[in-house]
Amino acid sequence: IRDRLYFELYGLDVVSLRFFNIYGPRQLGDSPYSTAISAWCDKVMRSEALRSDGNGTQTRDMVFIEDVVAACILAALTKNNVAGKSLNIASGTRVSNNEILQLFRDNFNTIDVDKAPARPGDIMHTQADVSLATALLGYKPSVSLHDGLQKTWEWHAHRGEVKDKK
Repeated sequence: IRDRLYFELYGLDVVSLRFFNIYGPRQLGDSPYSTAISAWCDKVMRSEALRSDGNGTQTRDMVFIEDVVAACILAALTKNNVAGKSLNIASGTRVSNNEILQLFRDNFNTIDVDKAPARPGDIMHTQADVSLATALLGYKPSVSLHDGLQKTWEWHAHRGEVKDKK
């Protein structure tokens, strides 16, 4: 709403890109604001148990950093009228924490998981509708979760941070 107001009042050519759960190489996992993926990569690096909040059925729309960068470039270069718009930048799909944990288990020899209570106020499910970004920018997420995780794990491995890889 604020972007549309700035456009209507001052004529500023402003577009908002609303990013969902970004993950990928160079994302550190030692912050309370880290995504589950970066936090779990950090724990694997330290040979520590991965913490899973709640029952693991909560879902998130995870988007790989390369798709986010592509969306930013498309927004900057578009000739379409996007002024005052808010566009979701995400994969347009959702995945549960349990599914992501299984991918970690499939990729590494030993993964211990500590179950923690659900976080108060945590939203159970998120999934973005990226159709407006697709229509206005030509945005199409292209990196699957599997491929994005592989690139993320490879980055950690090259830094000597992921141990016990199969």
